[in-house]
Amino acid sequence: MGLSGKEGLQLCSSDPFFLVDECLSKHIAKALKLVGYNVGSVEDVFPGRRGRPVTDEEIIDWLGRQRLGVWVTADHSARRQRREQLLFWRVSAIWVKWPKRGMTARRQHRLLSYVIDPISEEVRASHEPVYFLAYYNGDRPSRMKV
Repeated sequence: MGLSGKEGLQLCSSDPFFLVDECLSKHIAKALKLVGYNVGSVEDVFPGRRGRPVTDEEIIDWLGRQRLGVWVTADHSARRQRREQLLFWRVSAIWVKWPKRGMTARRQHRLLSYVIDPISEEVRASHEPVYFLAYYNGDRPSRMKV
């Protein structure tokens, strides 16, 4: 099972906990945490997996046991495939849309840095899970509720 409060994870915070999955750069969670966001990576939450990937089901179940958990992923197929599980566990999500030419870790960080504050406020204010698409509109980071 995952951690519950170790290794610097702030699970008791009133801020949503953002769990960045393996679809994004492993450095994103570290960078966001360094500037004060309540965020962790799959490696933080599920240590010692030794190359075994963490499944979507494990991520959603773990986040469902936390208060205000938000899954950050680029796995768009999960929007349909994991819909019932997300609703059951009341887990919010951010789906990161990749441009056709890909996205560097720097651009991933810039995008999430831009959208995390307003999304955090909406998650805190909502009594239901909320879902967002984070993307670049030209060169400008954007978000929309989906």
